[in-house]
Amino acid sequence: RGPSLLYDRFFSAFSCEEEDFDQEVLILTGKPASIPYGAVLIHTEELTICDSGSSYCFFFAAPWGIREMHVKKDGSRAVLYRMPDPDDMHIEDLFHALRFAFLILTQQKELYVLHSASFLYRGRAFLVSGSSGTGKSTHSALWHDLYQTPLLNGDLNLLGIRDNIPYAYGLPWCGTSGICTPKDYPLGGIIFLKQAAIDQVQSLQPDEKVLHILQRMISPAWTKELLLRNLHFSEALAPLIFSCRLYCTKEPSAAGILKAAIDAL
Repeated sequence: RGPSLLYDRFFSAFSCEEEDFDQEVLILTGKPASIPYGAVLIHTEELTICDSGSSYCFFFAAPWGIREMHVKKDGSRAVLYRMPDPDDMHIEDLFHALRFAFLILTQQKELYVLHSASFLYRGRAFLVSGSSGTGKSTHSALWHDLYQTPLLNGDLNLLGIRDNIPYAYGLPWCGTSGICTPKDYPLGGIIFLKQAAIDQVQSLQPDEKVLHILQRMISPAWTKELLLRNLHFSEALAPLIFSCRLYCTKEPSAAGILKAAIDAL
């Protein structure tokens, strides 16, 4: 609820009826009446996260137009405190700050976010994951160009298991790609990229699959309890999907060799 100028354009496709909302977001101007610091969980140059008991408190660096954000641990409510001058806060800052609150909420609902690009093939979502610069977007674009596979998201994908079937759900957050969808699809598999001089598909052992999924998650892992949530989901997801390591070039042959492996399932 609030002025329309505070809503990023990517949110519009994900709107719902008022009675169906899961998270309430309040945006207030000025400073909070008190500062519930609590125990420090994460501290970087850009962000500090504290555990105040009932909430997580986010303190943002000066360039952000948001002073801080308090999010209930069940994700049901987030309160952001913005600078008095509207020019001090950009829509992009609010958009990215809200992602933290969203990640808390989804984790409580057994939904987890994986850093990955994705495309649709034969009615199922396939995720391409790897560290920044590995070529996630490049490889997804190869599939799109060669096999006309629709692109689903250029940066993040929300995963869950429903009736023992894994799904990839749409997200408004998509990095700089601008590619996202509000739809959900059965999850076909996750491909872990590694740049190489030749193209090769390598199978993974069960424990490797679990570890690779866990490593690529961006869902909160600030405490032992939160990390174990991520681990348990990885262990549940890994046996249900196709996953492999793809040593690849930037050439069309990389998509071809992976397609052959998927088609052989």
